[in-house]
Amino acid sequence: MYKLFMEIIIFLFIIFGLAQAVELGGFVSENLNMRIHEDQEFIKKETWLRLKLRSRMESSGMYADIDLRYDPLYYSKPEIKIKEAYVDLGLGQFDLRIGRQIVIWGKADEFNPLDFINPEDYREFISLNKADRKIGTFYPKLDYYIGNFKIEGIFIPIFTPSDIPMDTSHPWIPYQIKDILVNSNIILTEVQEPEHKLENSEYALKLGAILPDFDFSFCYFEGFFDLPVMFRQGIIPPDTIIISPEYKRFRAGGFDFAATLQGLGIRGELAYVDTAYYTTTDLQDTDGIVGKPNFSFILGADLTFSEDIYLNVQWMGRYIFDYVQGIEEDEMENRFVFSCYKTFLNEELKFGLSGMVYNLNDQDYMLHSYLEYSLTDGVFFEIGSYLFGGEEQSMLGQFDKNDCLCIKASYYF
Repeated sequence: MYKLFMEIIIFLFIIFGLAQAVELGGFVSENLNMRIHEDQEFIKKETWLRLKLRSRMESSGMYADIDLRYDPLYYSKPEIKIKEAYVDLGLGQFDLRIGRQIVIWGKADEFNPLDFINPEDYREFISLNKADRKIGTFYPKLDYYIGNFKIEGIFIPIFTPSDIPMDTSHPWIPYQIKDILVNSNIILTEVQEPEHKLENSEYALKLGAILPDFDFSFCYFEGFFDLPVMFRQGIIPPDTIIISPEYKRFRAGGFDFAATLQGLGIRGELAYVDTAYYTTTDLQDTDGIVGKPNFSFILGADLTFSEDIYLNVQWMGRYIFDYVQGIEEDEMENRFVFSCYKTFLNEELKFGLSGMVYNLNDQDYMLHSYLEYSLTDGVFFEIGSYLFGGEEQSMLGQFDKNDCLCIKASYYF
């Protein structure tokens, strides 16, 4: 494994060196999380190294981000991934990017109804920010500029799913998956990814404009959900149920905007999905799944006070059209997310608090508090906590036993 990692690094250095001098950067961090309840069990003990290689020429460039992560609590070997590796080409009014890359659509923070492009790693969906959760995917992206307007086109030839924890001992396994795996009366078949055919490719198009103190965009996407739908395929007498996961295709469109008004930042997104899939308790439904269109939105505002206090608040909602009784999710969901921090000692010390209420009806929530100190240039030490609450079978309430203290040390170079 280490030999392979070094061979990759050497190969990239050679390629970058042929083009121009390579800029090397990145970070190394140590993370330790310990549950507060019960036996104070450690649920994270991770070493993470990221290498960033950059080589820039007049109208083109090469970029690569490589992750080496190891957590002996869950993985017997270090995990090596090429997060991004792409080439940029400037062609007059066109910018072409080819390779493994990450694109995040939408103006909001962390939760974006318009974020259709790249899948995510849900194995640590709480303690990683959105950019770090994203999984790089190979595709070409073409940008065309006309004055203040930009047209962005993406063609994804091969579908890539999100990573879901499938070990029942994993602290972040969703209760829906865990309930299936621990139930001896349920047979879970192997999920089949879409075949690597042109007809299973994904497409995305975005038209946007950047104006003084205001920008907006319209977008369209056709492709697959990154998470499989758990269809009930059949029942073996007397009471064994067969569940067959399947990736379903959908189409979606939407709009986003961002504006600045006297120092107040305002952002919003709207998204419409033609068919989303929900589990139903209706026993008359043969496959246990109902397909309905939905509409999602988010509206947020952020403001910096006295240059050392920052506040960000966001309201999210989702509405299911043609709602029928039996769908396990609410017809209308409302969620709230906030983030705030204050800096001290010329920004060397930062105290922050962030959190979310995922569903007002379930009253499930997560609170994250932290204290970060910059020991010297590039060296940071952080101590904090995560607290969860809500109904046992809710998005965040299911992790109530994962309340934990966190310690993190990082060096950026």
